[in-house]
Amino acid sequence: MQLAYYAFPWDDAGLRDIARAQGGRLVDRKVTYSAACSEIVAEPPFAGVDVVRYEPDEPDETLIRLARQSGEYSRFHTDPQVEPRVFEHIYDAWIRNSANRTMADDVFVARVDGITAGLVTVGERCGRGDIGLLAVDARARRRGVGRALVARARDWTLSRGMSAAQVVTQGENTAACALYEACGYRAEQVLAVFHFWL
Repeated sequence: MQLAYYAFPWDDAGLRDIARAQGGRLVDRKVTYSAACSEIVAEPPFAGVDVVRYEPDEPDETLIRLARQSGEYSRFHTDPQVEPRVFEHIYDAWIRNSANRTMADDVFVARVDGITAGLVTVGERCGRGDIGLLAVDARARRRGVGRALVARARDWTLSRGMSAAQVVTQGENTAACALYEACGYRAEQVLAVFHFWL
């Protein structure tokens, strides 16, 4: 089987009806957030949280696990016709190609009391700093790790001479949406994404 997908504005109920009638499955409410860097809230990291550049060009097992966590709400995870091994292959390749700087310009990890507890990958897209992957280990949440990673991505963006940033996430990932909104990002575009298996 082959997979095709179609994305269109979320508020177009007519297109959603047509997509369903043609056998499509709604798999994502894709939200693009953006912000001027000057609007991104940068709180000092909580005690014990450090964000450092990831130097190796191969991800370790912790980064692979975090990358998979970041895809929990992705269309490749929510569509039951995508096998788990395919989802894992996609996200493993994403973090590998980010670590070797093919898919991302840089990778940063957050450490809580010396233990890796989060990651963010950054690059440039359409003249903006772009967050590719962002994940916080479930055991380290509510300690300021996500905010520290967003702040580091903002600082990277400014260091590259860009004044605005963006990130794409899933609308059903309410924790991620709440994080970005709390940090000053605003929804710029919301798309419905349908999968069609041919």
